[in-house]
Parts: sequence; structure tokens; C-alpha cells
Amino acid sequence: MPASRLREYKPALLLAAAALLLRIAVLLWRSQNDPLWHEPLNDAAHYDAWAKALASGLGHGPAHAPYYMPPLYPHLLVLLQRIGGAWGPTIFQMLCGVATVVGIQDLGRRLYGARAGLWAGLLALYFAPSIWFEGWLLPTTLNLFLLVVILDLAVACRQRGDDRRLLPWLGLLLGLAIINRPQHLLLLAGVLVWRGWSARRRPVEAFVPLLLIVLGAVIVIAPVTLRNIRVSGEPVPVSVNGGINFYLGNFQGATGRFDLPPHLPTDIAGQQEASPRLAPAGRI
Repeated sequence: MPASRLREYKPALLLAAAALLLRIAVLLWRSQNDPLWHEPLNDAAHYDAWAKALASGLGHGPAHAPYYMPPLYPHLLVLLQRIGGAWGPTIFQMLCGVATVVGIQDLGRRLYGARAGLWAGLLALYFAPSIWFEGWLLPTTLNLFLLVVILDLAVACRQRGDDRRLLPWLGLLLGLAIINRPQHLLLLAGVLVWRGWSARRRPVEAFVPLLLIVLGAVIVIAPVTLRNIRVSGEPVPVSVNGGINFYLGNFQGATGRFDLPPHLPTDIAGQQEASPRLAPAGRI
């Protein structure tokens, strides 16, 4: 590699090494000192049980019902546990965390220069909640990783003069983010509006890039939507837990923090049974 290119990538390489060492240290400490390390709780326990049910061929949820929660993460858990056993998801999420730090550094560099990128990477390196969530069986780490890659790729596409080879990949990543967190449908809409507005004086030229992004997202989302239609007859794009989440944030007595109403079951299976009664319009 030429010396100039090595200097360009040196901050990213150093950040990646520091992020990896920090995560290994936290991982070793938690595996010996955290009493909950080997015992998933609440949502983590639900995802773990869902993945095990999927591995046995029984994990697609109640018959004639669309997905209650987004399906990407539990399906990914099945693959990771088959490859790496119980440590597979933890190692994968640790590597996602390292890649997120480097991605934030690169995004800052692209937008505001090398110094801003380095500071952004350092802030991401020591962001403790991110490191902590990497040890739990939750889609949070994957979500953050996908968002950073999407933003980095979107900026790269613009800086390369709308490189159409990258646009389908941008759509595919947006699709993955959506079947991991359905609210990212708003992100897809935002990306389309941003790109359409930036090319508003060339509407014909803007159509093909927008189409490539949409097609990439549809390729990923369509199998989930078609499965939901097939089993339930309802056009649910991803999952139906949007209504219950809206209810949790707005029921009488809500404080703005995560509080369960006294009449709502604490386990996700119980909430799934109660959600049609409490929030029937939450199909997102």
C-alpha cells in the first residue's frame, strides 16, 4: 500500500485496534463478573427463545398471524449460533461495534475533514452504552451498525457523483434496517426526499437513482410482507408491534420513560396476546 494511502487510513486502523482491544477487555470482565452474562432477560430472552424455535422449525409465531416483532435479528441469531455456538452472536456484535466506530470516523472525515473524523471516532470509541449493548441479545448493535453504514454509503454516493453501482446496495441496507426496526421506513422516505430534492432541477435524471434505491429495499422487505399476507391475509409490511409500543408511551400514567401499565403482562408473549385489544391499529 502506498505511504500516502497508509497515512490516510492510519486513524481508522488505530481506532479499529483500540475499539477491538477495549471490547475484548470488557467481554472478559463481564464473562467473569456479570451475573446476567449467561442469562438473557426480558427482550433478550425472547429473542433467544425465538431463535431456538426457528432453529427447530417452530419459530414463525402463531398460525395465521403476521410477525409480532421484526424478524431479521432472530433469524440472524440462528445463523450466528450455528456458526459460533453461544459465543457467535457476542463476537459478531463486538465486530459490528468495531466497524461502527470506524464508520463514524469515516463519515466525519467525508463530511468535515480528517480532524473532525478523528474526534467523532474517539467519541464513538468511548461511548459506553454501545459497548454494553453488544453483550446482549438485542438488535440495538445491529441497528446502529446499519445506520452508520447507510449514512456513510449515502454520503459516498453523493461525493462520487451519484455512482449508480452503489445505489442498489444503499437500498438493500435500508431494507435490512427496516426489517430490523420498521420505523426506518421513515429513513427510507427521508433518503428518497433528500435525493429527489437535490436533483429537483433534473427530475428525469433523478428517477433512475430513486428507483434503484427503492428496488434494493423492496428485494429485502418483500419476502417478509408476502409471508405476512400469506399467513394472515393482512398487508403488514414487517410487524404488528407498533401499536403496543405507541400505547406504552402514551397510556394514562405514562412518565416518558419505559413503564409497563399495571394491567399489561411483563412478558412479550403476554403483550402479544394483549396487543389486539389495546392497540389494534399498530401494523407497521
